[in-house]
Amino acid sequence: MPSEARPQAGSPAALAEIERRLAALERAIAGRQPSTTPEWAEPRWYEPTVQLALGKLLRLGDLAFDVGANIGVIAAMMGAAVGPYGRVVAFEASPRTIGQLHVNLNNSNAFNVSVLHAAVADRSGGLLPIFYGADTPADSIFTSGERQPDDYVPSIALDDYVERLGVAPRVVKIDVEGAELLALQGFRRTLARHHPALIIETLSTDLALDELLQSVGYDLCVDVASLARFEKRGITDLYLRNLLYLHESEDRGALFRSERRAEVARFRASDLTEQAGELQLDLGTLPPGLYVLRLDYSPAVAAIEDNAELRLGSPRRLHAMYIAPLWHLAVGYSAIPFELPREMPASVSFRRIAAETVRGVLPAVRLERLEEDTNARRPVEKRPARRGAVEAGGAQGKAGR
Repeated sequence: MPSEARPQAGSPAALAEIERRLAALERAIAGRQPSTTPEWAEPRWYEPTVQLALGKLLRLGDLAFDVGANIGVIAAMMGAAVGPYGRVVAFEASPRTIGQLHVNLNNSNAFNVSVLHAAVADRSGGLLPIFYGADTPADSIFTSGERQPDDYVPSIALDDYVERLGVAPRVVKIDVEGAELLALQGFRRTLARHHPALIIETLSTDLALDELLQSVGYDLCVDVASLARFEKRGITDLYLRNLLYLHESEDRGALFRSERRAEVARFRASDLTEQAGELQLDLGTLPPGLYVLRLDYSPAVAAIEDNAELRLGSPRRLHAMYIAPLWHLAVGYSAIPFELPREMPASVSFRRIAAETVRGVLPAVRLERLEEDTNARRPVEKRPARRGAVEAGGAQGKAGR
């Protein structure tokens, strides 16, 4: 029986065959790796404080790193922010997460994000254990207690990767489940020479990380939730914080160095009203600008284990959403920044929890407005970020996806 003739390359039949095969591949991948990721652009409720800070730092044409990309929400947002002439490299160590990361980046058309499957550490060429999180996809190269690793992955030092590329990132986000100091130890040469802006999830008492950064000229640490300066010394409570670190010569930090903020409204517990099964606080119609909502919980909140859903939004726009026990919301999300592009109303609401429970531990809510202090700008020599990012694209494509 004669074999079926193959379509000529470039012909409509050949292109149709390629589309058919790609569609079959996508269906097969989707069947093994079902996407559980929400829509990327709006509402942007995944780590909204980190996204807001990154949005203020990233510029078109930048090269940026997402170290600990997980399923790709932040990497996709960074890719959109740097635009078609920019590039993002997403580093992810977890073997069970890497497939979903590729699927989500593909589904979000993040064509300028390259993926590197490796554990970022203090040196390259090693083989590190990976321990899977029991209840979350937060996998780590460290574990508490005695247990066998779930897998092993190769290690890479960011200094080695940057030297191979020949271009350094302008902005780096790091969230590697306890290995942040190890990642910075393998990044020290680049930090000292190129001093990119850093957003790092770290423990509130990790002084060693701050000492390393201060030794190479990083003079400012800002809590991205309150957008206020953060000083670890003297803190005894152990909790996670997303912190922004800026070098003394960084020219993009005027907003974060500014101390110009004003309280524009203050509310009491009695101002929270029950509407349609939720407890709501109307913040009023606000002019465009950058704001920080401060929820002043009382110490009694530490005993409240009830789950609550906290939402901050405007009509047809959700600025932030968190779901956790109320005590956890008080520890991690008592300050929430948000930005209004134009004049619009804003409100905050609590769901899934009794109204009287919230009123009993939330005596006051404050709203602050921030202004950029132009005097805080530090003029430095401008670097040709766009050209470097484009050149890096080819190398990243080889090392990543």
